[in-house]
Amino acid sequence: YLFVPNQNSDNISAYKIDQTTGHLTAVPGSPFTSGDRPFDIAVDPSGKFLYVPNFNANTVSAFSIAKETGVLTEVSGSPYATGIANPIGVAISTLNGSSRLYVSHNGGSYAVAGFSMDTTTGALTGLSGSPFANSGTQSYNLAASANGEFLFVCNSLSNSVQSYTITAATGALVPIANTGVSACTSVTLSRDSKYLYVAEGGTGTVEGFAITAVTGALSGISGSPFAAAASLLGGFVDATNSFFYVTGQSSAAIYPRTISAVNGALSVNGSTITPAGGGMPIAFTFDPLSKFAYAINATNDNIDGFTVGTGTGLLTPMTSGTPFVSGDNPSGGVVIAIAQ
Repeated sequence: YLFVPNQNSDNISAYKIDQTTGHLTAVPGSPFTSGDRPFDIAVDPSGKFLYVPNFNANTVSAFSIAKETGVLTEVSGSPYATGIANPIGVAISTLNGSSRLYVSHNGGSYAVAGFSMDTTTGALTGLSGSPFANSGTQSYNLAASANGEFLFVCNSLSNSVQSYTITAATGALVPIANTGVSACTSVTLSRDSKYLYVAEGGTGTVEGFAITAVTGALSGISGSPFAAAASLLGGFVDATNSFFYVTGQSSAAIYPRTISAVNGALSVNGSTITPAGGGMPIAFTFDPLSKFAYAINATNDNIDGFTVGTGTGLLTPMTSGTPFVSGDNPSGGVVIAIAQ
């Protein structure tokens, strides 16, 4: 299933993915009502629960996902207050069997709110000490490492990345550093969390960092920053951890890159792609096998579908059906969950 939050229509579009063609079909009952201006989206590791931060309501909405149909049902007690203005990004960390949800904020103190997640009901409970201070200002998205030990927050006004250690026993965040960058529109981790990539909208480049496994400290990758295009929006890594795609706002294009298996450096991979749906590809995501990819076009309210070349990462527009209709101003991250 593909789930897309729609900012202006205050709901979530849900689609079933045809595993042969990649075509999208709306799930019964879609779209599903969320809070005021849902901006990002995350699914828990089990694929049972879905979460969206509501930018104007200062809350997080939680939903259960029906395995057989993809239908969303709001969790009892949802939405949950974050305690800070303008929640904008959401990420989930699983460490030693415990899952926690973290929310970045674009207003107020820019602190990070943390919640424990009930794996049976999907309900959220605020962590002790939450919200956790952020040395940067005007946060956008955030990303949790695959091992659940580290969290990274993109701060656009201070041009920095705030990194934290996640305390295993409690989920509390302990600051590591606030690393300066040329600009910050989004942060993206490689699938193995060895590398962190920062899309720099103001400079048109992607800055790459190696992550020290024990401490979470960042160090620049050789050749970084890597050229892309002006007004970058976000970076996205495919399921094979071999290819990186960065999207552009003013160009309404997607820039494919290859990730070096040796040091994480990025190199151009084929031609720049301009989605047929146009209109600012704010997000880009893949099915779990990276057979198909989808560009979420914010200003044109649609979704472009692509097939992904096996072993090459090259994108080919689907021959029919695309672009698929979304809600009003689809936004933020997009998550795909496949029922087993």
